[in-house]
Amino acid sequence: VSDCAGECGGDAVVDECGECGGNGIDEGACDCDGNVVDCAGVCGGNAELDECGECSGDGIAEGACDCDGNINFGCGCGKPAAEIYYQDNDGDGLGSGVGQYFCNDPGLNWVDNNNDDDDDCLGVIDSCNVCNGNNINLDCNNECFGDAVLDCNNECNGNAVLDECGECDGDNSSCLDCAGVPNGDAVEDNCGTCDSDSFNDCIEDCYGIWGGNAVLDECGECSGDGIAEGACDCDGNVSDCAGECGGDAVFDECGECGGNGIAEGACDCDGNVVDCAGECGGNAVLDECGICEGKMFFGNFTYPDGTCDCEGALPIDYCYDIDGDGINDLEEFASFCFGAPLDSFIECELLNVDEIEVEDYQLFSFYPNPFNPSITINYNIDKLNHIRIRVLDINGRYLKTLLNSNEAPGNHSIVWEPDAFFSSGIYLLEIKFNNQTFIEKINYIK
Repeated sequence: VSDCAGECGGDAVVDECGECGGNGIDEGACDCDGNVVDCAGVCGGNAELDECGECSGDGIAEGACDCDGNINFGCGCGKPAAEIYYQDNDGDGLGSGVGQYFCNDPGLNWVDNNNDDDDDCLGVIDSCNVCNGNNINLDCNNECFGDAVLDCNNECNGNAVLDECGECDGDNSSCLDCAGVPNGDAVEDNCGTCDSDSFNDCIEDCYGIWGGNAVLDECGECSGDGIAEGACDCDGNVSDCAGECGGDAVFDECGECGGNGIAEGACDCDGNVVDCAGECGGNAVLDECGICEGKMFFGNFTYPDGTCDCEGALPIDYCYDIDGDGINDLEEFASFCFGAPLDSFIECELLNVDEIEVEDYQLFSFYPNPFNPSITINYNIDKLNHIRIRVLDINGRYLKTLLNSNEAPGNHSIVWEPDAFFSSGIYLLEIKFNNQTFIEKINYIK
């Protein structure tokens, strides 16, 4: 759109006085005609302050000498009129002679009465007939008690007077303050402001600029940013966990400020230790064979892994001799480490290889062989049987029991996957079944 000057898209506007692009009412004025507000608050009014500071007042009343209505009786505005004093020549407090008017008490040898009948002068009578007066009552024209006085230029009855600055015949210019008031208390500060209020004087900022707003930060740097966020002092230090600025206390691994962390030998902050299985605070212990959570000895019976002692000695199989004829009466047998607990048990007769019933052995199969990572053992039995399958090393030392239980008729399968204890090599599978023991070589390739 066009502005008030007719310029399309222009920014000229009509001011408050109706002038296009004008500056409006002048500063200090109250209307567009340049009028100002008078003392009565009327814009363009003619009311003025009189000499007594009253708006539209009449000033000092006729006959008065000031705004308070005081009268000058000859001794100054508002001062009492002159009083008559008489000479006391003999110092007895009684005066005599012709009285003189004084605005102020004339002092020694003058009294306010005329009651002395015998007032001989004890001294010298001066030119003004004053005893011991020393002619102080002569004016500058040598007239006794005259009113002629020397002006400030020592001219008798001259009109030169001291101005408000104390300068003879001066114009008060020698003691004007910055506001033009003689002996005034207004001063101009370093920013050029003249007033008598010392509280608003401008100050010099930290850059040396009067009236500037640059200030020292808490670190003493002019216009600085102060202590950095997160820091606790001007050096950039931070508070440690104990609240000390720049301190070196830290939380230990147990969350304690300045603590020593996990105690030596412990594995956690509660003082627990690692058990033999490597578990912190665990309860696993070494058995009597020095094996963590290992086999425990059960008296005349076997360890849980089927051996009899820490060296891996195997138990002896005992058969049931019910009638005491020294011959096994049942298919079942029991294994004991340190002799049979009852007389009804006899040591089972070891079978020779040629006594092994081949058809029994063929009930078992092993695959794959060699194997990695596991081998499967399948077997088929036609009736309830106790089967024990154990792993031995190549020298026949016991290593691990895979099966040792009564098995129901039917097809069965177990899978053995050696743990980290086993290395590559030849192992023996010992199979005990139907009172017969079979040995099968297996090759573990790790």
